[in-house]
Amino acid sequence: ALNASPVWAQIIADVFGRDILITNEPEASLRGAVLLALQGSGDKELSCEPAKVKLLKFHSTCHAAYGRARERHEMTYQDLMS
Repeated sequence: ALNASPVWAQIIADVFGRDILITNEPEASLRGAVLLALQGSGDKELSCEPAKVKLLKFHSTCHAAYGRARERHEMTYQDLMS
């Protein structure tokens, strides 16, 4: 889970070059599934606490470094395959 590893969450944000929202919900996907099921059932009264989220901003210098590393990886792979 992203909330279990702040470093992993930052790597994901940096690789994709996107800010991400993370939550401390231990079962975030289960919560989302239940909310979707309630909405799909026509229940208009969704009475639950909103999840607490934290914005994690990506670092543009790290994003650029990951991009260069990806290019090197792809070039090496192509060299090995030819």
